[in-house]
Amino acid sequence: MELIKKKITAKLPAILEKIDLIRKYHGSFKISNVTVDQLYNGLRGVMIHVNDLSYLDPEKGLRFRDYPIPELIAQLPRNRDAKYPLAGGLFHLLLTGDYPTENEALSVETHWKELPALPQHVVTIIKAFPSTADPMAIFSAALLAMQCPSEDQKKKNTGSHNESDWEDYLQDGFRLTAALPGIAATIFNHLYQGDQQFSNPELDWGASFAYLIGKGMDTNYAEYCRLFLLLHADEEAGSASANMARLAASTQSDLFSCCAAAMAGLSGHRQGHASQANLEWFLKLEQHFKGVPGKDVMARHLSSMIETGTWQPGNGNGSLRVADPRFTLQLEFAEKSFPDNPLIQLARMAHEILPSLVLQAGRIKSSFPNLGAIDGVIQYCYGVDQVEFYPVLLGMSRMLGLVADVIWSQALKLPAEKTKPLTTAILEEMIRTESLEDRSYGP
Repeated sequence: MELIKKKITAKLPAILEKIDLIRKYHGSFKISNVTVDQLYNGLRGVMIHVNDLSYLDPEKGLRFRDYPIPELIAQLPRNRDAKYPLAGGLFHLLLTGDYPTENEALSVETHWKELPALPQHVVTIIKAFPSTADPMAIFSAALLAMQCPSEDQKKKNTGSHNESDWEDYLQDGFRLTAALPGIAATIFNHLYQGDQQFSNPELDWGASFAYLIGKGMDTNYAEYCRLFLLLHADEEAGSASANMARLAASTQSDLFSCCAAAMAGLSGHRQGHASQANLEWFLKLEQHFKGVPGKDVMARHLSSMIETGTWQPGNGNGSLRVADPRFTLQLEFAEKSFPDNPLIQLARMAHEILPSLVLQAGRIKSSFPNLGAIDGVIQYCYGVDQVEFYPVLLGMSRMLGLVADVIWSQALKLPAEKTKPLTTAILEEMIRTESLEDRSYGP
């Protein structure tokens, strides 16, 4: 953590100076014109944040710190016996913007292991929930319970804001991310495995969840966990969950509250349930066909669904003009691991056929398979069939990006966010007079 702190500290003056110059000489430069449709459509497409951690390139897919996902999967440092990279290397990249060396990636992993184990009071809180509880509700409660500060932090907390506060967020960020595999596994074991406890033989962060839920003998599932947790580590800047974390951080809420707020957003059915919805859709397809049909039969069935307006999950991303590379990487993994599995075969066939059919119907601009189109199916193939738990795995991964984003929002001293709403009457008047002048009053 000290190395990362030094890197951020060294970069901050130049970044802050650049921001000051941009605001001084280009503060009136207009970025977006907001339409009425965008106001009533969740501000979709409106550029209102600056985020240097990740960017969704319409033609190439997601980029972390301007590195494309396939390149990171191929080149980030990994353990010698592992097929996929260490999450510590990606976290280092997100935090510093510097491509990690093997030693730097391992140093993050080592620091995670050296931090104290999951606090007992957090375990107690998790186990206090009934077996019928929503896993995401337990997850949010566990994140909030992690906020108990150390004695040193209590002494530093004077109630005033100073320029080194981001260092406290960094310290809390490591403490929180180190605990995530244990939190997720404890929730899983409590809800589905009678509170059994399984050992973790000092594995890397990405593989440890597999061992903590008793899948230590399935090294292939541990590899999938490494891949899944890397691919989903984007905080998805601009999404509801990312916005909730950034909004809470702008008021200087502690990191744990920011992340719990993000998970409240992610738990909604419009955010974190894509994997579950896609899996359920493929299970229905398998049941309908009683196996895997021919391509012509599948095409006719999908055409019929489109004509009747039946929803086909997993296709379409308004920001992408290609198949999401994260989908492609997971499908390649799945076909190697489960070459004869009918669900995997259905997934490939559906997402080969659907794009052209959907485009012909003129329903959406982009019909390529998105990130959530396959991961639920793969988890199901490994026997992790508790679909309501999938958002916890997504949240655990996404926390790497969320934590890095909150830390940088504090380092850059971004002010509290406060938008200015309009009433419908004021909006109607602005449209009637064709004037953009806001005649409302107030802060």
